[in-house]
Amino acid sequence: MLQLEGLLDYNLGLMRWVWDVSKIEDATMSAANVVYLLQAKMMKLSKDAQSLLQYAACLGSSFSLAALKYVWENHATLLFEGIDPDLTDILEVVRKENLIEPCDLNQLRWVHDKIQEAVCIIAL
Repeated sequence: MLQLEGLLDYNLGLMRWVWDVSKIEDATMSAANVVYLLQAKMMKLSKDAQSLLQYAACLGSSFSLAALKYVWENHATLLFEGIDPDLTDILEVVRKENLIEPCDLNQLRWVHDKIQEAVCIIAL
């Protein structure tokens, strides 16, 4: 998140990461803890990605792809008024955001328990 916000960067000339602690502190001052930081990150995602995360949060700390697919197919069309956003594409987005990860064949889990906690209190 810090890299995306331009607060952390890899300097090829120096061959190391560079940052300004005071800028990072200023940018994250309003976020008292990690849950608020995660919520801010998730609020930048599309509505369908946020919805998928909420469904996944209800399934537990780890969950099967089949269970998530079942919930998605039976509820996403209601939420998005007949439009069925592609589950595979949305899963790829949340994986790239390092929110969930594969943990076994057709099994997913939260990268950290605070992510699931943050999702549970996000308001759509």
